[in-house]
Amino acid sequence: MSAGPYVSFRVNRASKSILTDSIRFEPDPDVTFTNPFEWLVVCDSDGKVVIRALEDGKISLRVIALAELRGLTLVKRRQLEPTLPSMAQWGWLEEIVYPTRERGYEHKHPPARDDAELVETPANEVFTPEEIWALTGQHLAPPDPPPAVGRSATRPGWSPSQSPPPPTPPQQPQGRKRSNTSPLPGLPPQRGSTRPPTWPPPNPAPETPLWTAPPAAKAPALRQSYLELLFDHASVCVVAGSVRYAPDHSVRPKGLYQHKLICDPQGNVFIFGSPDPEHDMVRLATCRWKDSALCERRQDGREPDDFQWMALEDALRAELGRAP
Repeated sequence: MSAGPYVSFRVNRASKSILTDSIRFEPDPDVTFTNPFEWLVVCDSDGKVVIRALEDGKISLRVIALAELRGLTLVKRRQLEPTLPSMAQWGWLEEIVYPTRERGYEHKHPPARDDAELVETPANEVFTPEEIWALTGQHLAPPDPPPAVGRSATRPGWSPSQSPPPPTPPQQPQGRKRSNTSPLPGLPPQRGSTRPPTWPPPNPAPETPLWTAPPAAKAPALRQSYLELLFDHASVCVVAGSVRYAPDHSVRPKGLYQHKLICDPQGNVFIFGSPDPEHDMVRLATCRWKDSALCERRQDGREPDDFQWMALEDALRAELGRAP
């Protein structure tokens, strides 16, 4: 099997987005980050996929999952926790690892390998997809630890070496007293012989809390500004000097790998391409910028593809944050 390109990049598992400025086609021993929701994904020249995350309470990285890229799918998956990555996250990783690695064929770098392995400890057991499916289907939970000797399993003052103590006889009731609970399932609750002084009972005043709950985090308000830019998918970055905050028809995409993105103050987004250099731009897709994401996508052809949509969304989010 011939060696393929090496690629590494960071992803945010909470927003399911690629940090496009973190894509590297050579090993970077100095990569660091502090966001616990980010993962470092590596696919080496042999198709070995390594996923690293921050260690709990540390700034160092540890390997949390391994897999192999075979065609478009990730096979031979193993992970330290049954829920990270989840089945849905594995499917999302399959969608982004292959197209990201394919861009490495444009770069002439020597083959590189990642020798990382999963470190299994008594606290961390390595799980396979079959084991995770079995646990999920049977709703199995970790067994409870055995009770300590001389506590819940025994009575005070009695040791296991002695003979078992006699059972405690049930206490006799001091008088017949009805309860407000139903004696058998399905029967209505029994009422007492007398009612309380007031009927229905008054609702007690709510207790004053010692502190108030923090308000829910609000989504950032939509920046009401006009923005247009050129994005080059070959280099996965915004074309330098192409950002405009007013309509500029002289800014046109060049070649098959560039798109022009326009976002108006109302959040309407238009994506144009220039498949034929001798003709004017062609509108490829429309969508809405809502809740810091591209929503309500509509397109007639194959472009933009899934990877291009993610790259355009990251670029628009970054440029809107810098807009005046």
